[in-house]
Amino acid sequence: MAQQASMAQQKTLAQQGASPTPPRPGSGTGGGSIQMDPNTDLAPWKASTGDPWDRKKAAHLLRRAGFGGSLAEVDAVVTLGMDRMVDILLSPAMQGLREYGTIVLPNGEILNLTYNLNARRAHWLWESANGFYPLREKLAYFWHDHFSVGFENAQSAATLTKHINIFRRFGLGNFREILVEVTRDPAMLYWLDNYLNGNRGQINENYGRELLELYSLGVTGGYTQQDVVEASRCLTGWTLSGLEQFVFNPATHMAGAKTVLGRTISNPNTGTLGMKDVFDLIEVILGYQNGGRHVAAEFVVKKIWEYFVAPAPYPALLTELANRWHALDYDVRSLMSLILRSNYFHGVTAYRRLVKSPVDFAVGAVRNLRAPLGRYAVLAARVQAMGLPLLAYSNPAGLEEGVAWIDSSTMIARGNLANEITRVNSSGGSLIWSTFDHWREINEYGLTSATAVVDHYLALLVDGDVPAAVRTALIDFMNRTDAGVVPFTFTEAKVREKVRGLAHLILSLPEYQMA
Repeated sequence: MAQQASMAQQKTLAQQGASPTPPRPGSGTGGGSIQMDPNTDLAPWKASTGDPWDRKKAAHLLRRAGFGGSLAEVDAVVTLGMDRMVDILLSPAMQGLREYGTIVLPNGEILNLTYNLNARRAHWLWESANGFYPLREKLAYFWHDHFSVGFENAQSAATLTKHINIFRRFGLGNFREILVEVTRDPAMLYWLDNYLNGNRGQINENYGRELLELYSLGVTGGYTQQDVVEASRCLTGWTLSGLEQFVFNPATHMAGAKTVLGRTISNPNTGTLGMKDVFDLIEVILGYQNGGRHVAAEFVVKKIWEYFVAPAPYPALLTELANRWHALDYDVRSLMSLILRSNYFHGVTAYRRLVKSPVDFAVGAVRNLRAPLGRYAVLAARVQAMGLPLLAYSNPAGLEEGVAWIDSSTMIARGNLANEITRVNSSGGSLIWSTFDHWREINEYGLTSATAVVDHYLALLVDGDVPAAVRTALIDFMNRTDAGVVPFTFTEAKVREKVRGLAHLILSLPEYQMA
């Protein structure tokens, strides 16, 4: 068994490293500093002598529009160029996850989906770690948090996979379409009780309220309680047959005109035509302006920006981006194209400004180290221990991002997972069965010294951006033994012990927690 880095060594490195906070302006990827001019900051970035398209920028794009990659993948992206890579990331891929039955993954792991939420989480994580459409997956996680649902009723497990498949199929499509699909999603109808709305002539406001407050306009969106009531009247009759099938029931739909956000929805809304009220409601929401602001566009764009770019976009940039998205008719692919090509995205003010979510951390480590796991069901449990309850959110408001991911408990969970991923397991039980190859990088890149190995893994995992004292401590770790400093030698025992420990240490650094 490879010797892992001691707790004292990890503590020393953490003390010498940076705290998980954004870098200072001027550090990181080079040029592209913030201009506080939205037209400049949203203009397409172009490589220059002083601000080239290089490994750091390519790795940044792969982390933000996915989960990172190996140095070979980063180098391939450098060769492709920014524009071509963004085109590839934006390519359509509408496949869903398996909703029923048993799956045998290529690693031999058997996932029985029947009544098993953890197997469903494991399938999604496997796709994220091994699939070819990282932006599709990243957006699916974003939309799952935005429209968060969750319940532990095992008989409804397939309904939750159907919920995720909405985002895998439509997440890069039109936000209008996403709202419609979510509104008739069986998981959402059950989660926020809209399947009861209109029964016995009574209004259930749960989904109508969250549609306005959490999913489209925001808490300060300017709607009133009467708007919630009227929106909920539009939503009557959208219900369930059993637990897994949406139906529209004209008998429970409340006919008549409804006035929402100052606009009257008046259709020949008897019988099945009453279903049209919801489509009109969504148009009213997307067209709503308050003080000249496109409220829905601004609310959703801010969340997307903070998930993919940086915290707290300045007001003029937010307004300009929202206006452009409204003009693009709420097309998500066009919005992401604009963001991922922008000066701001490729500048120092976006570089390593986001704290990695549990999925970013876990899947990113697997992809960085090219260490596919033998047990993704164990990885799913580890992600949950780090604070992300996929398919089992406890409230519709989602989770707070950023530094909220980091506390004493979750940092221990991250360190433990880093230990597991860098350890080659030889038996079953609850082990994750990593395939981390401690020789691969050495052989592929011709590394011939402890310093070369440290610099390589720093470049692979943190773009080489650590304080000099941390680099020195890592080199010391490679050369130090219980008997004192002994120059590192490339024997099987030493490589297995020290390279595995080195990767574990870097994955545990504050810098690796930043995307």
